[in-house]
Amino acid sequence: MVCRLSKKIEKGENKVAVLTQKDFQREIKHVGKMFDYFFKIFKFLTEHSGDFFTEHDYMKWSIMLLFLRNFRIFRCAYRAMLNGYYEVAIAMLRMAFENHLLMFFLLTREKEAENWWHGKKFAPRFLKSEVRKDWSYDTVYRNLSVLIHANFEVTKFFSNPKDRDLAVWITNYNPKRFVESLHPLLYFGVGTLMIMPMAFKDKLIFAYALTKEVQKLSSSTKRLLRNARKKYEKKEEMVK
Repeated sequence: MVCRLSKKIEKGENKVAVLTQKDFQREIKHVGKMFDYFFKIFKFLTEHSGDFFTEHDYMKWSIMLLFLRNFRIFRCAYRAMLNGYYEVAIAMLRMAFENHLLMFFLLTREKEAENWWHGKKFAPRFLKSEVRKDWSYDTVYRNLSVLIHANFEVTKFFSNPKDRDLAVWITNYNPKRFVESLHPLLYFGVGTLMIMPMAFKDKLIFAYALTKEVQKLSSSTKRLLRNARKKYEKKEEMVK
């Protein structure tokens, strides 16, 4: 019984992935491009670690480890949203947002980077007030937090009113939820990439070239997200 149910779940996941890849080809290709930059940066820094790091470069080491942690989160979140686990993806992306804030905070605070390296903790509320005073960051964090806690907003993700079935067993394809997950994935992903040339600005050739490339990626990401939102809105109108 369990094995049969497991296969049914996997079949549902595969169906969602196929539909997503069909409707969002350009967006998925763009996510792949973003991941390529993560691979490129990691490869370059590991190959030149002796030139870029010293033992006590706490800021650089901290940024590097948070960069890698966010990459792992983005990969897992992407696999989750591709298979229809949108609320799970968003839950993971809130962790990436907190890492994103911490990276910005440590970027200009070498002493605090050393303190963090040795165990000091910084609460997200403190990081938001110190790093990103823009009200939009509060909005982003609040929207992500809605799907974290045990409330109705996150729980209703599992209901499927059309056939009264429970999507907790079989994921459902939802273009709107995919775009809602895609936004923080790309937004924080590109944001994480943009921190790297700032952290290694003393390596001018690396920093200058990377900054230019990531700026282009950032501009194209904004356009892509606008078009993705229009795409699912158009699909909703067709359904009506």
